Amino acid sequence: MANARDSLKHVDGIAGTNLHARLLQADEKYLDVLNESRTAANKLYSVINTFVTVILPIAQDTQYPLAQRLEIVKSSADKIAHSAKEHLHPYDRKFSALSGNLEDLKSSLVEADKRMRKDAQEPLKDLMSEIESIEDNLKQNTKIFDRLSSKAKELISTFEEPSQLKAPASAKTPAPITPAVQSKPPPAAPKNTQEKVEGNIGTSATSSAIFTGVKMLGNFFEGEAALSAKQKELEAKVVELATTRKNIAETSAEIAAVIVEISTLIKMFSGIIGKLGHFGAIWNKVP
Repeated sequence: MANARDSLKHVDGIAGTNLHARLLQADEKYLDVLNESRTAANKLYSVINTFVTVILPIAQDTQYPLAQRLEIVKSSADKIAHSAKEHLHPYDRKFSALSGNLEDLKSSLVEADKRMRKDAQEPLKDLMSEIESIEDNLKQNTKIFDRLSSKAKELISTFEEPSQLKAPASAKTPAPITPAVQSKPPPAAPKNTQEKVEGNIGTSATSSAIFTGVKMLGNFFEGEAALSAKQKELEAKVVELATTRKNIAETSAEIAAVIVEISTLIKMFSGIIGKLGHFGAIWNKVP
């Protein structure tokens, strides 16, 4: 389950879940039970091998009385049945319990998938539509658009930040949104603002923080502020608008990739659970 461990760690960082630690516990149990069951199977094999190589030849040897041969076979068969119950059946129950743990993990992944779509993917689509609406209105508002430099107009079209057009040091340009899969946790967010929220990019809190920034940009460009703003401030806001769009696009791509990753993990766990079920079916046939 090495691949699953790495994937779940990544999913935890984006979705704000804690599934990696649960998988580590299940994986440890899986390895322990698997090793124990192999030891038990080897012991049972030894008993069965003795029956085949020693008992059967005696049972077929007519120099021994029939009653004696039947007694030897019966005694050996009882020993095999006892060994099977002692060594195999307990592991049947352990694998069933392990299957239950993995079913819980799979259910949690299904819930994470639903939450990521509802709290992150769908709101980000709405935010991108809002950004596009602001940009369209900006292009149509000649009183503002005609004041922009050619580089600023290019920025609106390409959504890339040309090296010649940088926001002034005093401008409030949003920082890139990065996945929470980093070696150190992000600093705690100030409690008096919604613009910077500590958390994972797949959570509703982060979407809310981005929404606040987009709303403020919309108010600026669609209100009187942009008309009365000085050239540097206006172009700094254009940089902020393009940067916000870029961040939303990158975040949306990251969310989409994690949703695919979650789907792959769900299928993987379903396969493992199925294999564990086969173990149980086989062991249940042992007398």
